[in-house]
Amino acid sequence: MKNICVFSLALLLIFSLAFAQYPGWTNYTPGTQVASLLPEGSYLWAGTKGGLVRIDRITGEQTFYNKANAGLPDNYITCMAIDQQGHKWVGTCFGGIFEFDGATVCTAYNRDNSPLPENHITAVAVDDSNRIWIGTYDKGMAVLDGEEWTFFLEPQVPIGWHGVRTITVDSCGAVWVGWIGISPTKFDGVEWVVYDLANPAWVTAVDSEHHVWVFVENTGLSEFDGSEWTLYTMPDSVKTRDVTEIAIDEAGNKWMATWGKGLLCFDGNDWTQFCRKNSSILSDTLLSVAVDADGQIWVGALDRGVNEYDGTTWTEYSVSNCGLPDNTIWAIASDSRGKHWIGTDGGGVVLFDGLDWEIYTRSNTTLPDNSITALFVDAWDDLWIGTETGGLVKFDGMTWAVYDTLNSGLNENEIADITADSQGKIWLITPKWLVSFDGQVWNRYAHPFIEQRWISFNSLAIDGNGDKWVGCRYTGLSRFDGDGWTNYKTTNSELPGNNVRDIAVDLQNHKWIATDNGIAEFDGNTWTVFTSENSGLPYNYLTNIAIDQFDRKWFGIIGRGAGCYDGTTWQQFVGPQSPMSGNYIYAIDIDKQNRVWIGGAEVFSAGLTVYSGDQIQGVQPVITLYPDQLHLEQNYPNPFNPQTEIRYSMQQTGPVSLKVFDIVGREIATLVQEVQNAGSHSVSFSGSGLPSGVYFYQLRCGTEVQVKKMLLLQ
Repeated sequence: MKNICVFSLALLLIFSLAFAQYPGWTNYTPGTQVASLLPEGSYLWAGTKGGLVRIDRITGEQTFYNKANAGLPDNYITCMAIDQQGHKWVGTCFGGIFEFDGATVCTAYNRDNSPLPENHITAVAVDDSNRIWIGTYDKGMAVLDGEEWTFFLEPQVPIGWHGVRTITVDSCGAVWVGWIGISPTKFDGVEWVVYDLANPAWVTAVDSEHHVWVFVENTGLSEFDGSEWTLYTMPDSVKTRDVTEIAIDEAGNKWMATWGKGLLCFDGNDWTQFCRKNSSILSDTLLSVAVDADGQIWVGALDRGVNEYDGTTWTEYSVSNCGLPDNTIWAIASDSRGKHWIGTDGGGVVLFDGLDWEIYTRSNTTLPDNSITALFVDAWDDLWIGTETGGLVKFDGMTWAVYDTLNSGLNENEIADITADSQGKIWLITPKWLVSFDGQVWNRYAHPFIEQRWISFNSLAIDGNGDKWVGCRYTGLSRFDGDGWTNYKTTNSELPGNNVRDIAVDLQNHKWIATDNGIAEFDGNTWTVFTSENSGLPYNYLTNIAIDQFDRKWFGIIGRGAGCYDGTTWQQFVGPQSPMSGNYIYAIDIDKQNRVWIGGAEVFSAGLTVYSGDQIQGVQPVITLYPDQLHLEQNYPNPFNPQTEIRYSMQQTGPVSLKVFDIVGREIATLVQEVQNAGSHSVSFSGSGLPSGVYFYQLRCGTEVQVKKMLLLQ
């Protein structure tokens, strides 16, 4: 198999500056989840979780387009179609749909600047009249004809659920729609026809004989010749929901991307399966398939890039513009030599020196855990690594030293944060303990609230006096002066919230505290509180905070991207008009050159965003795309076995739905389905009887939807 990864970072940076939509900003995004492939002449367009990638089919050269360098409204691409002018219509997960001429975003439509009913686009197709048919996640289907919009909410879809899975236009101009939950539906411009195939349609395609091919849940592959349906028995190994997309070549072969079963080919009589066991295909979990003008087959994988198949040879293309193995970043730290360490959710530790990427995991080091929760570089440029389950690790560039409950003074292996005092002594926090280590001696300091069920440490900072400041989950802020603890809560101080997510200390020794209800500045005597009600802070639930050399406060906002406060002006970077790769920010680091490194952490588009300018340019004023109606927290504990708790809050009384899904979208459980009062709520979920793996939980309140992932380890 020939591996092609035709970019160098130097060329990438030149490209990014040449097309810079936001000067000084750069997105680094793994090209995972290739959900859409679009052949166009000698090019193939790949829609990934990290933006658009154009592959030259002749030379293999790749060009990357993302939010920072091309102004895409969202890096998470879900679907694509091409119109009669050769413009690409690209659907996204969060940013609506945009028209792209191959270099520039011509127009972008979202629910705030157009009649488009929602921003999560699931399907797009172009008919012979150059009308754009747009399917949404749960608000039906829209049609854009020039400047005129038309909307359809199929009457047979259950009330409150109008999701579209697929749209295909046949040779007669009829539009075939796979609505979530019902059988295949055809619209001829006047009437809707629902074909009673007993089960919902997942994907559709039209062959050269104008026959429509539909993969139907619990039924299989069906062909419609205009009057009759023919069912073709699929291989026993293929389950009822395995097929993710169908493409048909000139010979009439049906090529099907599947979830976990590789690539299937049906020639009308026989089935052929290409998987990792019998071929050089890059992955068995495929999201997309396409046939180009030369008859080559292209497949897009969940996490491994793109494959081209010419009937004999498989050619692999990496569609990442960086070496990050994972889109979720929990920690970032930079050393004095200009090297940047990045801690991922499951991909280990990544070293980036500005040109090359190097990945350290359990498989190539003695690192005990690939889920990295904290990073700190000490005065000797040694790296200290906090892991989720494997304890503390020190890496001096040559040797890995692992400290855990079996060989050190730690009594918990989950490390939440790491720092050092002025003497170079390492301080860290586990969920319930403050710990120090001078290279030989370990000391543990118990919090007065250690016996309380909800005590859990989030963050740690040391001020100019040597006092240790610990941010607690739900129990406020605590100061340890070496002799005792002082506790600050909403009931005994002006701290705006008791869930303290992060702490930073400025040059005046003032503490800046990021909470779930705003930011507090504390000089030791006076509290100054910034919330969305009394300042330009766009949203009150913060994840972290860092201070740069210009004394600007950079903060992550839950679900709202990042923000910056220079002492006078507040700015927010979120949504279509921002350079941020993701909206859930959990790591911010300021390096020695005052560059801001921002890591996203979410199942949706994330990765790494870097700002390298002195002045913030090219960023619009505060733009909030999401009403402040509800907030869904990360489940705790996570990973869990088998019980975990899900907490959420809502500002208005209304109908609430909380559901759990598996990784392929099957509903596992309904935890809440009722009208609830405004305020905070908590629900327990048991994974007993379920296989280990990633699950998603979805909170829906009115038109607001939030989703998070959790990991079950049996």
